[in-house]
Amino acid sequence: MRPPGGPQTAEKAGVICILQSGQGLGEGGYDASLREAKKREKIMIKTKILTLLVVAGFLGGCENMTMGQKGAVTGAALGTGIAAVAGGSFGAVVGAGLIGGAVGYLGGSAIGDK
Repeated sequence: MRPPGGPQTAEKAGVICILQSGQGLGEGGYDASLREAKKREKIMIKTKILTLLVVAGFLGGCENMTMGQKGAVTGAALGTGIAAVAGGSFGAVVGAGLIGGAVGYLGGSAIGDK
């Protein structure tokens, strides 16, 4: 009789396989499921950020804004969205949004002054 914590054997198509604990036929074990869960969580966070950006764009409206303000909103949204999709950390996403907003404001102001 085998000890309960040791490796077990399984027979598949006449071949005897030794299974380690936490591993079965066709399974990757605990680590694989943990990696998949983290990957799904990352995708969900990116989806939420992009959804919030789209909703903010629709609700914000741009009719009574100056060209500089419109450029700042567009630059911040693009910078944040691109950094989020690229998989940047929270700090990188916020930084990209701030830089994009500043560059967008300068570009929009330059266009509006002509």
